Amino acid sequence: MIPAGINAVAFPFFSPLGVVLTAGIMLIIAGIAQSVSAVSFHKAGVFIPTVVVAHVFVPEGVMKTASHLQMRLLAGSGWLLFNGIVSVVFGETLWAQLPSSGPSAHLQGSAS
Repeated sequence: MIPAGINAVAFPFFSPLGVVLTAGIMLIIAGIAQSVSAVSFHKAGVFIPTVVVAHVFVPEGVMKTASHLQMRLLAGSGWLLFNGIVSVVFGETLWAQLPSSGPSAHLQGSAS
């Protein structure tokens, strides 16, 4: 640790670069590990993350579409509208294709 500290003081330009690269590599490895574990889970384990993602995309799309209405005279604002519409459609598609093995399936069974 002492040699690393001396190098950080001696070469201040490379210190943040090393930290960013290390953090980036760790995030990439963590992302790959989460992707592998997400694929291996049963559908019931995917219910809550799917609901969360759907609830993030729909309001984000609505806000981007509303932002387009305020900035429609600026160049490139059409992309903001396109992004908003795609986000809403993606969120609604996720919501429509939720796994049937989630909590809603238990509630539907108890209503009969």
